[in-house]
Amino acid sequence: MLQVIIFRLISIDILLAAKPSWHIFNVGNKETVSIRDWVELGYSVTGRQAEFVNIYDDIEQREYFSFYDYEYCLDVSKQYELMQEVKPLRDGLGEAFVWYQNNSDKVNKKPLLFVN
Repeated sequence: MLQVIIFRLISIDILLAAKPSWHIFNVGNKETVSIRDWVELGYSVTGRQAEFVNIYDDIEQREYFSFYDYEYCLDVSKQYELMQEVKPLRDGLGEAFVWYQNNSDKVNKKPLLFVN
Protein backbone atom coordinates (compact mmCIF):
# COMPACT_ATOMS: atom_id res chain seq x y z
CA MET A 1 0.00 0.00 0.00
CA LEU A 2 1.17 3.48 -0.76
CA GLN A 3 -0.03 6.37 1.32
CA VAL A 4 -1.38 8.91 -1.03
CA ILE A 5 -0.54 12.40 -0.05
CA ILE A 6 -2.50 15.30 -1.39
CA PHE A 7 -0.36 18.31 -0.58
CA ARG A 8 -2.28 21.29 0.64
CA LEU A 9 -1.54 24.29 2.76
CA ILE A 10 -2.19 24.05 6.44
CA SER A 11 -4.42 26.96 7.34
CA ILE A 12 -2.24 29.96 8.07
CA ASP A 13 -4.61 30.85 10.90
CA ILE A 14 -3.91 27.54 12.62
CA LEU A 15 -0.15 28.03 12.24
CA LEU A 16 -0.26 31.61 13.51
CA ALA A 17 -2.33 30.62 16.53
CA ALA A 18 -0.33 27.51 17.43
CA LYS A 19 3.16 28.91 16.71
CA PRO A 20 4.67 25.43 16.41
CA SER A 21 8.41 25.01 16.96
CA TRP A 22 8.67 22.88 13.81
CA HIS A 23 8.24 24.33 10.36
CA ILE A 24 8.15 21.37 7.99
CA PHE A 25 5.09 19.12 7.83
CA ASN A 26 4.14 15.94 6.07
CA VAL A 27 0.53 16.57 5.15
CA GLY A 28 -2.18 14.18 4.15
CA ASN A 29 -4.55 11.57 5.45
CA LYS A 30 -3.66 8.76 7.85
CA GLU A 31 -5.27 6.09 5.69
CA THR A 32 -3.25 4.26 3.09
CA VAL A 33 -4.59 3.28 -0.30
CA SER A 34 -3.17 1.15 -3.07
CA ILE A 35 -1.98 2.78 -6.26
CA ARG A 36 -4.83 1.10 -8.12
CA ASP A 37 -7.41 2.44 -5.63
CA TRP A 38 -5.89 5.93 -5.89
CA VAL A 39 -6.11 5.86 -9.69
CA GLU A 40 -9.71 4.60 -9.54
CA LEU A 41 -10.58 7.34 -7.06
CA GLY A 42 -8.93 10.00 -9.21
CA TYR A 43 -10.91 8.89 -12.24
CA SER A 44 -14.17 8.66 -10.29
CA VAL A 45 -14.03 12.29 -9.12
CA THR A 46 -13.80 13.29 -12.79
CA GLY A 47 -16.87 11.22 -13.62
CA ARG A 48 -14.87 8.63 -15.53
CA GLN A 49 -13.96 5.02 -14.94
CA ALA A 50 -10.34 3.87 -14.99
CA GLU A 51 -9.39 1.15 -17.41
CA PHE A 52 -6.45 -1.07 -16.50
CA VAL A 53 -4.58 -3.17 -19.01
CA ASN A 54 -2.01 -5.77 -18.05
CA ILE A 55 0.95 -5.75 -20.37
CA TYR A 56 1.25 -9.50 -20.19
CA ASP A 57 -1.45 -11.63 -18.59
CA ASP A 58 1.00 -14.39 -17.71
CA ILE A 59 3.52 -12.12 -15.93
CA GLU A 60 2.81 -10.75 -12.47
CA GLN A 61 2.48 -6.96 -12.55
CA ARG A 62 5.25 -6.59 -9.96
CA GLU A 63 7.72 -8.03 -12.47
CA TYR A 64 7.47 -4.95 -14.72
CA PHE A 65 5.85 -2.29 -12.52
CA SER A 66 8.32 0.28 -11.22
CA PHE A 67 7.21 0.22 -7.57
CA TYR A 68 8.37 -2.42 -5.17
CA ASP A 69 5.90 -4.30 -3.01
CA TYR A 70 6.22 -2.44 0.28
CA GLU A 71 4.29 0.03 2.37
CA TYR A 72 5.34 3.63 2.40
CA CYS A 73 3.59 5.89 4.89
CA LEU A 74 4.53 9.42 5.82
CA ASP A 75 4.27 10.38 9.47
CA VAL A 76 1.50 13.00 9.53
CA SER A 77 1.27 13.16 13.32
CA LYS A 78 2.60 16.76 13.49
CA GLN A 79 -0.14 17.87 11.11
CA TYR A 80 -2.76 16.14 13.24
CA GLU A 81 -1.45 17.86 16.38
CA LEU A 82 -2.44 21.15 14.75
CA MET A 83 -5.42 20.00 12.71
CA GLN A 84 -7.49 17.17 14.12
CA GLU A 85 -9.88 17.22 11.18
CA VAL A 86 -8.81 16.71 7.59
CA LYS A 87 -10.78 16.20 4.40
CA PRO A 88 -11.39 12.68 3.20
CA LEU A 89 -9.21 11.86 0.21
CA ARG A 90 -12.18 11.67 -2.17
CA ASP A 91 -13.34 15.16 -1.15
CA GLY A 92 -9.86 16.63 -1.52
CA LEU A 93 -9.36 15.09 -4.95
CA GLY A 94 -12.79 16.31 -6.02
CA GLU A 95 -12.06 19.86 -4.87
CA ALA A 96 -8.66 19.79 -6.56
CA PHE A 97 -10.29 18.69 -9.82
CA VAL A 98 -12.91 21.46 -9.65
CA TRP A 99 -10.16 23.98 -8.89
CA TYR A 100 -8.17 22.75 -11.89
CA GLN A 101 -11.20 23.01 -14.17
CA ASN A 102 -11.70 26.62 -13.08
CA ASN A 103 -8.01 27.58 -13.11
CA SER A 104 -6.31 25.44 -15.75
CA ASP A 105 -5.14 28.59 -17.52
CA LYS A 106 -3.03 29.44 -14.43
CA VAL A 107 -1.23 26.10 -14.36
CA ASN A 108 2.27 26.06 -15.84
CA LYS A 109 1.96 23.05 -18.13
CA LYS A 110 4.94 21.31 -19.61
CA PRO A 111 4.70 20.27 -23.24
CA LEU A 112 4.02 16.61 -23.94
CA LEU A 113 7.02 14.72 -25.23
CA PHE A 114 6.52 11.78 -27.55
CA VAL A 115 9.19 9.21 -28.18
CA ASN A 116 8.96 7.08 -31.31
